[in-house]
Amino acid sequence: MIHKKTILVETELVDDHWTTGTVAAIDQAGFLASCLQSEIHLLSGSGLPPETSEESPALLERLHKETASALEKVGVGMTSAFIHEASSDCPAGQPAPLSFVFLSLPDLIDDTQADHRSQVLAECRNDLWLAAPQAFDPEIPCVAVYDDLTSNGELTLRAAISVAQNLQARLLVVHAGSAESAGKPKEELESILYSRLFGTDFRTLDQGTRLFIQNGTVDDVLNQAVGEFESSLVVVSWPDGPINADTLPNFMTALNQQHCSLLLVRTPETVESLSEV
Repeated sequence: MIHKKTILVETELVDDHWTTGTVAAIDQAGFLASCLQSEIHLLSGSGLPPETSEESPALLERLHKETASALEKVGVGMTSAFIHEASSDCPAGQPAPLSFVFLSLPDLIDDTQADHRSQVLAECRNDLWLAAPQAFDPEIPCVAVYDDLTSNGELTLRAAISVAQNLQARLLVVHAGSAESAGKPKEELESILYSRLFGTDFRTLDQGTRLFIQNGTVDDVLNQAVGEFESSLVVVSWPDGPINADTLPNFMTALNQQHCSLLLVRTPETVESLSEV
């Protein structure tokens, strides 16, 4: 049984080792798990390279043991499971009481993963952390969050503040001035965003908080913010949020190219509707 305070990490293989994206997912999940006093549940599926199929059980067992040993050194416990047969069910979509689900961003945006990507995005009940390699290389990470001035934006803002607290990161609150704000002047938008921030505990962030407001599409403004502030993580609500399903794959690709991870915060309405299926 998966422990209540567990972070699920779904793995991908290349040859006889984890992909760089899976390594990033394990590293980032491990760091967050150590902060949250959670454990890691490593899940390996049946999508193995053909040349390793006969050796896959022993190979996966070795990799899982090596990963568990590495996590143990940083005080994080690990359980694991193997999916031996192909399944139409989305493991991350199961009603397990997980804290986060971590996946490899570069592997998920691969064209061969299109079906799996669509399934995970549609069915996962948990917050999805898509890990990009080198995302947390900066000494002081930056967490960028998009606030669309809705209740979902407030939920996302609180989630980003919580993550920034755990990661000792600075916070960057982003808003596309022409997207939802109906031509409000920048000064008025700043006042609104600060008012929303003061309804949170953002003042506990040691590395500080900044606003980034620009005209343009949400995708373009977020990409600009990531580039200017070397963001390690972007936080947006999903799917009832600022990025739509048509543009999300390209947005994910752009973030991966900038070595920035992505956290998709599930809205309560979405989780409730999925639970009724």
